[in-house]
This record gives sequence, structure tokens and C-alpha cells, in this order.
Amino acid sequence: MARLAYVGNNGSPRRIPVSSLWNGDEVAICFADGYRIHDLRAHPDGAVTVNAPDKPRNC
Repeated sequence: MARLAYVGNNGSPRRIPVSSLWNGDEVAICFADGYRIHDLRAHPDGAVTVNAPDKPRNC
């Protein structure tokens, strides 16, 4: 699970859970077109927090 923090269209901070894929170098997130895409295009600065699993697998 990851969380995306960004500025909403009205200037307020937003923090939402998102599904993510992390390959060790990049994080990919995906969600349906809508207000989030519109807000991110208007205010492209943001942050992603990726939570580690409770029981990580051995690498």
C-alpha cells in the first residue's frame, strides 16, 4: 500500500491511499481518470509514501 500526497484543486492538501508497484527504482501508481488527475496536472508537486509489509519476504 502507498499513499499519495498532493495539493487539491482548491489549494487544500490531499493524502489518499493508492495501489502501487515499486521495482526498487521507480514507483508506479494507477487510478481512474477524474479529479485526482485534474488536480495533479494543475499542481504536479506531490509525494508518495510506500509502506513496508508487516512480514517482509527474505530477499
